[in-house]
Amino acid sequence: MLLLLQAAAQHLPPINITIQQPKTWVDLATAISPNATSVTALAISLWVAITQNRLKRREIKKDQFDRRFVVYIAAGQYLTFVLSRAGVGVIHGEEMVRFDEARERAEMLFGPEVRTYLADIRDIAGKLYVYATETTRQADPERIANNEAAWGRFHKLLAQKNDVFRKDMYLGDF
Repeated sequence: MLLLLQAAAQHLPPINITIQQPKTWVDLATAISPNATSVTALAISLWVAITQNRLKRREIKKDQFDRRFVVYIAAGQYLTFVLSRAGVGVIHGEEMVRFDEARERAEMLFGPEVRTYLADIRDIAGKLYVYATETTRQADPERIANNEAAWGRFHKLLAQKNDVFRKDMYLGDF
């Protein structure tokens, strides 16, 4: 096999390889420029894509915050309404409708903690309404104790509002 390769190599003409070095920096830049342009364009495209992705994530986060903030405000307004009316007429009217609409939106926007909190507000408002409208049992000690317990629970819910919503309303590194 080696003899065959040597015989074949004797019949081939010699190959001359010359390496020319660039004479000036302009020659070097001319030789590199097509590749440098491609790399620069790729780097700029990558930077633009990353920046657009960041902006889109911020926009989505802000939109989600805006939708959640509507529910937060509705909960606060309804709590204030129940407190100002002392339980009278709090399960009827447009305030209740707005609060129920906000609760429906919360089903898709918040976790179970906020949804449970909003259901507790609705439940305690109903109890306060019943206690406020029961005129036949005004002096009943059991009814008075239940009413006081309901108001205690209501004030606890009022005090918890910011803490319950805080985790879901946090914008993070915006």
